[in-house]
Amino acid sequence: MSEKYEQEQKELSQSIVQLKQEFDEAKKQTDASDRFINIVKKYTYINELDANILNELIDRIVVHHKEKDQSGRTYQQIEIYYRFIGRLKPRSADKAFMLSYPLAR
Repeated sequence: MSEKYEQEQKELSQSIVQLKQEFDEAKKQTDASDRFINIVKKYTYINELDANILNELIDRIVVHHKEKDQSGRTYQQIEIYYRFIGRLKPRSADKAFMLSYPLAR
């Protein structure tokens, strides 16, 4: 019975460590989201997009190589990584939007 109790305590201790790590990660994500939201609130009504606004909101932009579809149209994927929150993952409907602007020939 003592061995069973000790095993249970060991498992509970491991669970506590794991849950604390998950909590700390969630807290970091929440803090980062809060910082991003505070920046976005400053720019609710943007009349003109300038370098200062871009530098405050965007961490980096990744431009991928050109691709051609079966009809011969050329496309290029661009990923925008926002400060504090990273890249927003598109919803399934938005994937079509990402590819809906063919490059000029």
